[in-house]
Amino acid sequence: MIHIDHIAIGSANLYEASHRLREQTHLGFYDGGWFRMGIANKIFPLGAGTYIEVESVVDPGKFKPGTPVTDFFYREMVDDHFTGLCLRVDSIEELQEVAERHNTSILQGDAAERIRTSGPRMITHQAPSAADTWPKGLPNWYFFEDMTIHPAGQPVLPAPGLVNPLGISWLEMGGTEGQMTDWLGVPASGYPFRFNGKALGLYAVAVKTDQGEIVIRKKHISDVA
Repeated sequence: MIHIDHIAIGSANLYEASHRLREQTHLGFYDGGWFRMGIANKIFPLGAGTYIEVESVVDPGKFKPGTPVTDFFYREMVDDHFTGLCLRVDSIEELQEVAERHNTSILQGDAAERIRTSGPRMITHQAPSAADTWPKGLPNWYFFEDMTIHPAGQPVLPAPGLVNPLGISWLEMGGTEGQMTDWLGVPASGYPFRFNGKALGLYAVAVKTDQGEIVIRKKHISDVA
């Protein structure tokens, strides 16, 4: 089964962008840790198994020109904008089916492994690669080996005035329902998408909270140099 999993926001300054998002929304976050490829993130749990990750380059020395994944991330971590929508499946077999349907393979290794600040490795498997799908405004899929440590289920740092998130209520997407259905392989009508007919990609996400609905809008990926 396909689930909405997380939303990625690229930023030039991980700390400032995360602080600003918390100030604007009153959603809490925690330090998600770092990837060997030279980026790190902050995680904003949204409830119902979903989350936002704010990402930024923290180690430019890891940059290896010519590697598609690192080229993408180092190019995109220059401004505060939506970089990608990420889906989740329940088994590695389902992810393999996704990979085969899109004529690709499952990505593992450094690009899909995050070291949490508390020590444990957060291992994921993805297909297709974010570097292949996100620039096109299309979501990719993930499988998490251990859902008990899924990023959405971890406690946030204490801060005054935080709201309690209760899940995603809707996502504003470019393109059409038909285009998304073709990409997903299942009817897009089964997901909380609102289509605006513009260029493919994510434009806004609405989050249900105990204090009402919060709408987060960011630059579209095509608006970033």
